[in-house]
Amino acid sequence: MKKVIFTTGGTGGHIYPALAVADELKNREVDCMFVGTIHRMERDLIPRAGYKFIGLDIIPFNSIRGIVKLLKATVEAFKILRKEKPDAVFGFGNYISVPILTAAFLTRTKIYLQEQNAEFGMANSLFYRWSKKTFLAFEKTYDDLPQKYTDKLKVTGNPLRKEFSYLDVKHERDKLKIKENEKMLLITGGSQGSKNLNDAVLKHWDTLFKESNIRIYWSTGENNFEEVNNKISKMKPNDVIRPYFSNMPSVMTASDLVICRAGALTISEVIELEKPSIFVPLNAGGQKANADMLKEKNAALVYDNVDAEAALLKAIELIKNNNEIQKMKMNLKEQFNGIQHIGIPTNDIEATIDFYKALGFEIAFRTVNEEADEEVAFLKLNTLVVETYENKAAKMEAGAIDHMAIDVKDIEKVYEMINQAGLNTTNDTVHFLPFWENGVKFFTIEGPNKEKVEFSQYL
Repeated sequence: MKKVIFTTGGTGGHIYPALAVADELKNREVDCMFVGTIHRMERDLIPRAGYKFIGLDIIPFNSIRGIVKLLKATVEAFKILRKEKPDAVFGFGNYISVPILTAAFLTRTKIYLQEQNAEFGMANSLFYRWSKKTFLAFEKTYDDLPQKYTDKLKVTGNPLRKEFSYLDVKHERDKLKIKENEKMLLITGGSQGSKNLNDAVLKHWDTLFKESNIRIYWSTGENNFEEVNNKISKMKPNDVIRPYFSNMPSVMTASDLVICRAGALTISEVIELEKPSIFVPLNAGGQKANADMLKEKNAALVYDNVDAEAALLKAIELIKNNNEIQKMKMNLKEQFNGIQHIGIPTNDIEATIDFYKALGFEIAFRTVNEEADEEVAFLKLNTLVVETYENKAAKMEAGAIDHMAIDVKDIEKVYEMINQAGLNTTNDTVHFLPFWENGVKFFTIEGPNKEKVEFSQYL
């Protein structure tokens, strides 16, 4: 059995993507374990998730004491590698990963990295040159790195918890007993909390209290919860204030508007759930760059940390305005018209045409793809279109359909949104073919079963 050591920690934004990957590898019978620090939340989260955890005495390197602890932790990391003999070390960023990655580099253990933010973090920037592969959350990160390392990089998006793949808004709202006429505002400063945001909410708590149709879900962070709790003398029966929501996927799904930090994981969750959002990013950890990506798409509002109060007041204003909320939704479905065609490679195009003609299909368009030197035919039955092309590579067994093409309104916009969401698993670009009257533009991604999904626009 292969073994992988994961290393990261500090915040949920680093830990949860690592856990998502570990869960998938575990399903593939890979032995996974974690190395982090004894001082941060991973010491509790990782064992609770069912994984072996080794804690090192690591603190930030911004002092003599921190540097001394780094050196000692690196020595310990060598001992861990000698004992565990992993096939690879997988780093998910944060200073906490430096000791074990250093030991992996010096012992020539395979290194893989994942960068959650739009801007490359310190730890990953130290090691990507020697990694087998570095997985990026956003296309934008390519801009930070020398072109000669492009082959070591791949945009995959941020790994999300499995819960995000099957969440339904109505179901989650029903679970939380949210009424149809109620709006839900989620306020969260991430796993560490936000003092500025918490202070803004406290200052305007009376206003929020008076809004009977707005339900508040407020995550204060562990460090601020007691202070917040002591200062609140009244609250609506259905408002919920917690240090952190362990059911955050459910809470975020049910919300109408989110006001939050701009950690990479939060950004990816917002994109996945298509949630209108107001970001109050920290001026660290690439949060500003993360938030600005959605701001540029008019999918979110962004306020400086010092303007947290203004951000909260805007949130109160917006959540009462359905039209504005809808405008902010980042919804790919709005760009889709439906299925354009399905693609079937063939060894004998004439036999394929004859078969589908016998089923009632008609030839809608026939040509030669000169670039690939393949005959192509589009066969139509009512709204169903089959594209068959003679590439002499027919599967000749179940699963012969090669791809599904979705008809889109604006191929360039869809391409940007697919990349933004981290779904361009093939790292494909937009192509042109002189098909039909004015040609088509298209690109292709892969689904979780290696199925090819094409996005195509008639020009």
